[in-house]
Amino acid sequence: MAFPADMPPKDRSFLLKLSDDLGINHTIELVEDSSDLGSHQICLELDSEDDEEDEENLLARQRVLKKYDALAIVSEEIDVDQENLHKQTRIDHEFRTWKAHYYKDKLELDYDNESEMGHLIFKYVEGLQWILYYYYRGVSSWEWFFPYHYAPRPTDLLNLKDMKISFKLGRPFKPFEQLMGVLPAQSKIHIPEAFRV
Repeated sequence: MAFPADMPPKDRSFLLKLSDDLGINHTIELVEDSSDLGSHQICLELDSEDDEEDEENLLARQRVLKKYDALAIVSEEIDVDQENLHKQTRIDHEFRTWKAHYYKDKLELDYDNESEMGHLIFKYVEGLQWILYYYYRGVSSWEWFFPYHYAPRPTDLLNLKDMKISFKLGRPFKPFEQLMGVLPAQSKIHIPEAFRV
């Protein structure tokens, strides 16, 4: 009986172990084919005359086969699914750890604090709404500003449909107030001395 030698390593290992347990001789032989390299196969050498007459050999083989019957069948697909689940769990954990460090280092926020994270996310979404209003309707609020230096990660923008956003129009800035609001302190030479602090 012959089997291709290029079968998956797990299957080849199982076949060789089973043939050893059953006392069946096996060899790996070169088979000539159309390719220059040829191919190999595993040959199991069954000696039917001795084995069928030897009741002791037959009983020994039945015991071995009974042992294999009792083993659970492991599906390769289950192994792959479990490995993928393990990988995904590890990736999710690493990603969550990275985000926690990001919020702590950049924004001094605790990622597990729902109130702090909720405020950041609300203000960010509110800013997106302000921009849309600005370009499509005009200024919706003269006083609105984003109170953080960094944005939340996109994967944390959840439950947006539940947010109620409204703006208070307020009054426009005077020109020098506007400059003081947008220029860094190093650029104070661009405003009159009376406004420099």
